Amino acid sequence: IQVSHNNDIKKDNLLYEIEKLGQVLARIIGLKQQSKIEEAYNLIEDTLTSDFELNDILLNTTSVENFGLLLKNKNYSEKKLDILAQLLFESAHPFREEDLGIINRLHLVLVIFNILETEHHIQSFENLGKREMIDKFLNNNQYE
Repeated sequence: IQVSHNNDIKKDNLLYEIEKLGQVLARIIGLKQQSKIEEAYNLIEDTLTSDFELNDILLNTTSVENFGLLLKNKNYSEKKLDILAQLLFESAHPFREEDLGIINRLHLVLVIFNILETEHHIQSFENLGKREMIDKFLNNNQYE
């Protein structure tokens, strides 16, 4: 009985964490829509640091391979992975071709999308649209 209770607590904590991150993501998008860009980026960076233990330097410079290994070691749920992808996407958007950190972050978003699709068998129209935007930008240095 004790094991079941502990699993319920873990599940509740995970659901709470996902819900909280979803609210943060909604707040970030709202800030961007209100043209409070710097505030949105600060919230993204704070969230990446506090909830994912990821910092600017790592995100702007780590290789795709190392990031994939890092994610494997962290063993995030598919929902937390998806929120991480959304945060990284928002941190890079609008895309600027002269910013190598943004280009690296876009590659990391694609790593997460690939993990979601291949290991968790999850696809969404939103992520497919973002993948298409990223691919167009990376391949043509342009996007709509």
